[in-house]
Amino acid sequence: VVLDPETPVCAQTINIGFDVANLGSQATSASSTVSVQDVRVADSAGQATTVGGFPVLQPGQTFRVNMALTVSTWYNEDHRIILIIDPNNAVPETNETDNRREVTFRLDKGSCP
Repeated sequence: VVLDPETPVCAQTINIGFDVANLGSQATSASSTVSVQDVRVADSAGQATTVGGFPVLQPGQTFRVNMALTVSTWYNEDHRIILIIDPNNAVPETNETDNRREVTFRLDKGSCP
């Protein structure tokens, strides 16, 4: 998971890059999505969501999913970005337990009031 800027700023767009890889021996049977949610660490309250997509992947292929998210509340506090790969289970897998990633960051105040 790559955040740009690395330290997100209140009310400014965060670009989230996430690599999805086909580590299997055959092509995926479908394209799918990555869902993203920003939550406040203190109470797990949701603030913002977005979704990105990826195509059918060949064996050994990696695809960078790029998503934009703007977080405009709870600055100077810790936030957690939760990414869920293939949230609707459109792509059959032998291991469905590795489809979640989390990144924690402190939201900079920037020009927010």
